[in-house]
Amino acid sequence: MQKIRSFIALDVTSPTVLDKIVQVQRELLSADPSIKLVERKNIHLTIYFLGEVHPTTLKEIEKILAKIKHPPFYMKLEGIGAFPSTSNPRVIWIGVTRGADEITLLYKQIMAGLRKLGFKPDPRGFSPHVTIARVKSKDRGKIARLLMSSRPIDFGINPVDSVKLKKSTLTPKGPIYEDLFVKRLEG
Repeated sequence: MQKIRSFIALDVTSPTVLDKIVQVQRELLSADPSIKLVERKNIHLTIYFLGEVHPTTLKEIEKILAKIKHPPFYMKLEGIGAFPSTSNPRVIWIGVTRGADEITLLYKQIMAGLRKLGFKPDPRGFSPHVTIARVKSKDRGKIARLLMSSRPIDFGINPVDSVKLKKSTLTPKGPIYEDLFVKRLEG
């Protein structure tokens, strides 16, 4: 059986938040037309990137997610930054202020189960963020200047009422995401 490229995520669904993200993405694109934006419909917060996974393992991951015990909550998306740094941006992200502790608790619950299946935590640690763009250009100066001069941006509040196991199919036009399993948060 063919392996499936997959990840665990929280979707960004608030139209108001998404509108503000798209507005900032347009500013980034005007500074560097070669930048690769995350499409509005694909904007999410990755809890854990699984990679290429056998379908049998995905069924085990569904069981782990089904056991999550956590109430719905809100996350506030605020601020913009970059990996590895704002002076050398490759990945541009939005930070999480309110809700970061809840997201970290979800991550720890999920990671406890994933470890039993042989998955390892990221050696850089877990830091809740929403990726909005990838910088392809070798000359990252304009983007770096824009990021370093930008004021703190409040993107707003997004409800979190589910954790999703997603399939990622890479295409020349960009990735296509499909929900494989949805765990509704309760309590």
